Amino acid sequence: MGATIRALRRRAGFSQAAFGSLIGMHRNYFGVIERGGVPNVGLETVQRIAGGLDVSIAVLAVSYVDPVADGEPLGRRVDAPARPTEGWRASDGARELGRAIRALRLDRELTQAELAEQAAMHRSHLASIEAGEKPNPGIATIASIACGLRHGDREPPLLPLLAQTFTGELTVAELRTTVAATRPSGSQGARPFPPGVTP
Repeated sequence: MGATIRALRRRAGFSQAAFGSLIGMHRNYFGVIERGGVPNVGLETVQRIAGGLDVSIAVLAVSYVDPVADGEPLGRRVDAPARPTEGWRASDGARELGRAIRALRLDRELTQAELAEQAAMHRSHLASIEAGEKPNPGIATIASIACGLRHGDREPPLLPLLAQTFTGELTVAELRTTVAATRPSGSQGARPFPPGVTP
């Protein structure tokens, strides 16, 4: 992800100091992120960087799960402009992200304990993320959950989609539709929730 951020920053013509100033981040901290020295950058921070670069958070999230080497063309990574999300707050994003994770977990008929085990985290940590109680969850944490939720090789990487629910670029319903549309014919898509259960 750091290499993608660096390439996009350079393409936009910013120095590290100028870009850090633009997004309200100290240039030293931003430099450490660019070098990959912060393994679990908070999604709110990733959103600030994406906003400064005028790209969707999905562009950076894709590069987290599919690293780009220095000098490699960015290609498809820069074709997703950010969709304006007026009035967005990290607390709102955390709630929507939690709803999205819960919706995908229920679609896959997984309990919190099962998903937590697949994501290599404690169930109470997953429960607090699903409840929207973590206002700035780290990208590595959400990547682990996305891996635990992945339903097969034909499904798109879930981390970029989950990141977009955090920023408001994608609603939970749009996320479920996108994921269901990629399933091979004959497999179940997003199922309705059981009576009395809402995402």
